[in-house]
Amino acid sequence: MTYDFDLIVIGAGSGGLAGAKRAAQYGAKVAIIENDRVGGTCVIRGCVPKKIMSYAAHTADTLADAHGYGFNVDVSFDFKKFAEARNSEIDRLEGLHKTFLDKAGVTLLNGKGVLTGAHEVTIDDQQTITGKYIMLATGGHPTKPPVKGAEHGFISDGVFDLTELPKKMVIVGGGYIGVEFASIFNALGTEVHLVLRRDVMLAGFDQDIRDHLTNELKKRGVIFHCICNTETITPKGKQKLVKLDTGDEILVDEVLFATGRKPNTTCFDIDLPLCDNGAVIVNNKLQTQGEHKHIYAVGDLTDRVNLTPVAIRDGRMIAENLFNDGDFSLDDGDIATAVFSIPPLGTCGLNEALACEEYGEDNIKVFKTTFRPMVNVLPNRDEKMFMKAIYHKKTDKLIGAHLMGRDAPEMVQFIGTCIKAGVTHKQMLQTMPLHPSSAEEFVLLK
Repeated sequence: MTYDFDLIVIGAGSGGLAGAKRAAQYGAKVAIIENDRVGGTCVIRGCVPKKIMSYAAHTADTLADAHGYGFNVDVSFDFKKFAEARNSEIDRLEGLHKTFLDKAGVTLLNGKGVLTGAHEVTIDDQQTITGKYIMLATGGHPTKPPVKGAEHGFISDGVFDLTELPKKMVIVGGGYIGVEFASIFNALGTEVHLVLRRDVMLAGFDQDIRDHLTNELKKRGVIFHCICNTETITPKGKQKLVKLDTGDEILVDEVLFATGRKPNTTCFDIDLPLCDNGAVIVNNKLQTQGEHKHIYAVGDLTDRVNLTPVAIRDGRMIAENLFNDGDFSLDDGDIATAVFSIPPLGTCGLNEALACEEYGEDNIKVFKTTFRPMVNVLPNRDEKMFMKAIYHKKTDKLIGAHLMGRDAPEMVQFIGTCIKAGVTHKQMLQTMPLHPSSAEEFVLLK
């Protein structure tokens, strides 16, 4: 059978873009379909604009610390000007991605693509194209809880529509997004109330870094409301009254829901096996399960490890296997990740609870340290750094690393390489520490 394209990609986010360009590089005829902006969640309304906001927040800290280093600084912050500059950069990046597609020879089609047959994709119910292979790369979307008055709050996408810095805000949710935006707005001068269903934030992270980060955020002024839910949100003039099921009421300017994401599964109208949460089930080659082995799914749509580099790796892996005689399989283990809170976190491998569960408490070695980094001494900033290393006693290998503090994300990238390579505690201790640095403390842990 003759097809219009060798590969059709639905979704021009990180995974879809990576797969489309790599396939075209190997001579495949590729189409990519997008009904929104090119770049997906990460570039348009996720990692990139959020990291830019994180830089602004860190700049606020730097200016506050400047007096400790002898600078007399008198500044003000224009949130509207900053937001315009941030959004302009996102526009520039979107343009670059379109240019990269064009240079790669990928056909960009605008509209909502739906898989309506085994090899058939319909765009906006008007145009139909066929492909030998299909890649579903539509990612996920933020959700709101069933709260009365939820329409008066916004999801994370709405952060980038704000033109004024809120004086007071409630953030509902203690995952990556909630914690990062709580840190950012707090550093920029907003009074932040963080509402958590549990008694702790960042479920699944090592307990020690969760506890240390909670302590640091409290010192910075973030107000925690734990083991509670939002009952109602009621407009009060230009403000909103948030009522919790504890009876507490908080009058704020804005309410941000950071209560999770769900896979975007409106991209196909054929029978594909799904998980209970709607995620597409794939095998270790990213093929969808069932009869359609030529249909693949990547990234957040599969709800495995919802990180941009994972989606990029997924897309490229499919292209390598289909068009470059590759034989790559998934390896989702020991992926380094960061939370760009203030202070930030970096983590890779097993947390202590999982290490005990897998190997037994008596079969692991745990080393940790807490200290104030040199950079915080002259400004007299009471912010600590925390490091924790977990080793397997029998093999002596590093199996978990958990850091909190300045440059933790940069450090954990390369510590992740150590974990992948099977570096031992003995080898770590034999590594000459770089002095003076915070990173030297990790190799010295014993």
